[in-house]
Amino acid sequence: MNNKAQYKKSMTETEMALFGFADSIRSNMQSYLDVQVQAAKVIKARYDALIKEGFNEHQALELVKGVRPSQLI
Repeated sequence: MNNKAQYKKSMTETEMALFGFADSIRSNMQSYLDVQVQAAKVIKARYDALIKEGFNEHQALELVKGVRPSQLI
């Protein structure tokens, strides 16, 4: 831990910016993954609903590929 603190003290402004960016990516990664999981669930539900309505797998896939979850809201 002491080495990390010493390294942080010797970093340039650019290195500090990159370090902060990497830190923010790490801290936001779980949120990003959660959003992707929810988007996948929406896409899967839409696909399943289209199959239930009588579309074949290829037709349902093409319809689902054309609509993003954010467009369904």
